[in-house]
Amino acid sequence: MENTNKYIAENCSIIINSCDHYKDIWELFFSCLNEQWPECQVDIYLNTESENFEYKNLKFINIENEKRKNMAWGGRLVDTLSLINHKYAICLYDDFLVENRIDISQIKNCINWMEENEDIAVFYFFNNIGLNTKDGLYDGFELIGKRNDYRLNSAPALWRIETLMHLTGKQDNPWAWECFGTARTYSLVDRFYCAENTNEKIFDYKHELGGGIRRGKWVSSVVEPLIKKYNLKLNLNERGVSSELLSKDKYSLYWKVNFIITGFKMVGFKAFIFIISAVKTKLKTWIK
Repeated sequence: MENTNKYIAENCSIIINSCDHYKDIWELFFSCLNEQWPECQVDIYLNTESENFEYKNLKFINIENEKRKNMAWGGRLVDTLSLINHKYAICLYDDFLVENRIDISQIKNCINWMEENEDIAVFYFFNNIGLNTKDGLYDGFELIGKRNDYRLNSAPALWRIETLMHLTGKQDNPWAWECFGTARTYSLVDRFYCAENTNEKIFDYKHELGGGIRRGKWVSSVVEPLIKKYNLKLNLNERGVSSELLSKDKYSLYWKVNFIITGFKMVGFKAFIFIISAVKTKLKTWIK
């Protein structure tokens, strides 16, 4: 176990994607991380605008750059990636509240496989929708289809930093990055892997609910038991509580229009790839 932790720390860093507005979740997130990976020695980069944070023995690397306050999400991610000396990064979001032991042996395996195969861009720790191939090369993982939706996504993952930087634009936001940014992957020869359905316990959080925050509000069934467990003082009323029905708390028309405009700015007419796919999915839902 000690050798595994040392190997991971020598070969990769951890990026927690966040923003200053979400700093109220940091203590809860790192309480979970510290319990489920108590031997963690990995450099941790908190990707936010200006705030810093410390928690027990976790190894935080403070990011000093005044310009980050005016950067979009994509610019901050690129800036963070440029600071890391390792080739790989475990990428997480601040509301991915891990509830069981992190499987570091599988993370070590993924690093080994990427060291041996420079064309592997990523190992996602959850399954990706669409047509994947069980090529049998990497135990517990399958090859994501070359034209799959969300081939680029924010699920917990081990990324090759060079490739992730190539796929991220400085004006991207996290929603458009997944939906429209996926088109950037279609021209790459790199391989993208995701966990098989039976292997989604590497980083185990309530992904089916989207994590601990939804549309900027707390998901009470996720956070309340953890707040009690770690004896934290979090006032859920300040942020508010979200509906746990995925059909609720929909985005406004204004948000959707800006989202589509952002997509065209990011990838040009390739934005139609996602738009057409989304319309087809919606039509299938209505037909049912």
